[in-house]
Amino acid sequence: MKFMKTAAVLAAAVLAVSYFPIKNHFTSAETTEDEAEIVDAMITGYEGNADDPQTFRVITAETKTSQPVARSGGQKASALTHNSKFSDCVMMDGIDVSKYNWGKGNIDWNAVKADGIDFAIARVGYRGYDGGQIAPDGYLDENIQGALDAGLDVGAYFFTQAITVQEAIDEANYCISRLKDYNIKLPIYFDVEKTEGNGVNGRLNTSGLSIAKRTAIAEAFCQTI
Repeated sequence: MKFMKTAAVLAAAVLAVSYFPIKNHFTSAETTEDEAEIVDAMITGYEGNADDPQTFRVITAETKTSQPVARSGGQKASALTHNSKFSDCVMMDGIDVSKYNWGKGNIDWNAVKADGIDFAIARVGYRGYDGGQIAPDGYLDENIQGALDAGLDVGAYFFTQAITVQEAIDEANYCISRLKDYNIKLPIYFDVEKTEGNGVNGRLNTSGLSIAKRTAIAEAFCQTI
């Protein structure tokens, strides 16, 4: 029997912009003065927890660069194009969500479904990039329940800063405890990203871990899940 390969392709986060019942912040291709004020507020800790590595990612990767334009009605999954090497795959489009998406939990998940999005990956929580403490994503429950109610498949991710095998195991167990009451069909992802630059260096960057040690940490999370 020939088995068909399945590929799950994450759509660009801009697809979610039209699903938030608030004023669209992406009004031009460049960061506006109002958005710059939001960035300043985030840097000073007004918006979110300064120890959250995703705060750092949002500041450096999203608000320090040109923003995509969200055109009238938003973009739909059907408008996406995929690499031809996936032509023999079953294509699925999805979005990843956390408390840092515009809307703060007020996503219109029925609109997400209607636009052809098949799945959502919700952030469970994170380990602080400096202090190293595990903390929850404040909108996990709203995001997961909203996606499930709309008929989407759901997965989850944890934004790690683990520098030991035991920390990775603790992160995995934390995910299990937060997700055990939900019908999660997709994987729980171990999100490893750099948090460095602009004078900031996360504990994962400064740990001096070898490739073997980093691999062991990732394996420990996956095996525990």
